[in-house]
Amino acid sequence: NVNALGAKMGPFYVLVGAHMPAVLVECGFMSNPAEAARLESPSYQDLLARGIATSVADYFDADMAAGNL
Repeated sequence: NVNALGAKMGPFYVLVGAHMPAVLVECGFMSNPAEAARLESPSYQDLLARGIATSVADYFDADMAAGNL
C-alpha cells in the first residue's frame, strides 16, 4: 500500500527556472524506512517509471483529443 498524497501545484524552484515543460515527481521519502526499501527495489522502480510514462502519455493524448496541441 502506498499513501497517495495527491497532486499539488506551487512555485517550486526547480520548475520555475525551467525553460521547457517540466514535471516534478515525488516517489517517496528516503527518511521512511519502508519507502526507502521500496525505492531500492528494481521492480518498484520499474513500476514507478511505467506509471510516470503512462501518465505523461495520457496527458498528451488528452490534450490532442481536446485540440490543445
